[in-house]
Amino acid sequence: MTILEGLLIGCLAATLLFLLLASYFGFTFFKAQRKLAQIPTEKLPQKKQRKQMFFLGKRYTKMKKRSLSGFFIAVVFAGLLGASGGYIKHYQGLNLSKNDAEEVVKSYYLLRDFEEQIQLASNQTTTIEDSQKNIRYLTTAMASYGTIRASELNTADGQRFLNRYYNAIKELGVNGSANYVQFYEDESLRAEYLQDIEQTKKYEEAVFEFYQVDQAALKES
Repeated sequence: MTILEGLLIGCLAATLLFLLLASYFGFTFFKAQRKLAQIPTEKLPQKKQRKQMFFLGKRYTKMKKRSLSGFFIAVVFAGLLGASGGYIKHYQGLNLSKNDAEEVVKSYYLLRDFEEQIQLASNQTTTIEDSQKNIRYLTTAMASYGTIRASELNTADGQRFLNRYYNAIKELGVNGSANYVQFYEDESLRAEYLQDIEQTKKYEEAVFEFYQVDQAALKES
């Protein structure tokens, strides 16, 4: 759990607590008001009764004021904490979570390493054994993206962009791992996969634009 996720959970829990407190103070306010309404307004014949009603009135009036103050304080804090939680949620939704950031960076290099291996096979500047071994390793790693889903802390659009990208990486990996022995000698297969890689890069670019990822920094790494 990241610090922001912990803060979000803390804000939501505290908001709920203050809302419960507001409900409690609201209940005691109306209870005190009802008790005050039950106190006779006409002068009672006995001094003892008048004194008793006086103290009851004073007691419930104080309870009413205290409850009203507590209600407003609880509502204000609930509002502030709720707004803070909403801001944190909005901020997280527009920024990659730690796990998604790691997966996006990893897939960035997997995709380009896979493209490089296809080009090496096309130029035959590597042996068939090395080509098959490297492509098999890369496609297996890419196929594992079938188990990855974007964090639900992202916005709906962010999740859609990420999941579409993850799925494209997975499809390249699954299909590529089934054909890894053919890449070295099958020119049409290489051309097909290079086209698929270009399409996947477009999905990747949509993710980078949405989350404002510095692609130049990745290229320099």
